[in-house]
Amino acid sequence: MKPTLFPRSDQLRGAVNARAARSALLLTALLLPLLCAAQSTTNGYLSLEANLPGVTYQVDGREFQEVAYLPLPAGFHAVRALWSNPVTGLAEQNREVEITAGEDSFARFDFPHGSLSLASNESYARFALDGVKLERVENLPLPPGTYTVTAVLPKAITGFGDYQISRPVIIEAGVQLAERLDFSYGTVSISASLEGTKYRIDGVGRKKVNKLRLPVGEHAYTALPPAPYTARSGSFSIRADEDVRIDLVFTATPEISSSERRLEYTWRFVLMPAATL
Repeated sequence: MKPTLFPRSDQLRGAVNARAARSALLLTALLLPLLCAAQSTTNGYLSLEANLPGVTYQVDGREFQEVAYLPLPAGFHAVRALWSNPVTGLAEQNREVEITAGEDSFARFDFPHGSLSLASNESYARFALDGVKLERVENLPLPPGTYTVTAVLPKAITGFGDYQISRPVIIEAGVQLAERLDFSYGTVSISASLEGTKYRIDGVGRKKVNKLRLPVGEHAYTALPPAPYTARSGSFSIRADEDVRIDLVFTATPEISSSERRLEYTWRFVLMPAATL
């Protein structure tokens, strides 16, 4: 007589688990259409868009980069659109959107703006808008208003200092504005009556100043003759394509002896104060 064989416990557990999994799949397949139908009767769908790239959204406090067919319960929902601008900062629009069950809702946010492009005849020029430095300004969207645009040519290029051009511009809604900030130049020549005279132009030393190219505007100079002559300082203005000439004649500074210095000191700081008492 053969012995009766019974399945092991682990085999029994495996068979039970397999039957349970099949039952769960069957139940899900039966209930899923019912759940979807129930949800479609209580939810609607929201889509948002804006007239500018980079606008982000908040729906009931939740943040989204974009909103397309977002399922939401029927009712009213708080929606916010946020536009971040490198010059003016953050702008926002808020509204309340009603969601109807089983329907698609759509909302569009329009931010009033124009656009600005800047260019210069100097490839190394850098731009700023209301003091905010920008590498490039090409079709930059801006809210309507008045702004100050600046082009700066750095010291590394000019050899003298940071030269700049500034002017106001007006941005109007729906208008694309293109502005050129071109640098104009003239020259300056300085001659002195003394050999060996050295110069400083806008604070930068030069051995000679002969048709030195400088941008249009106000500039400062200092001429440093050899001793015992006295240095001379002044300013000059350059217009486009103009050659400014400055001729300097130096006179020797009188030498003052030690006894004369003592006499001057006694008069200025001893006798004169006593005379006023």
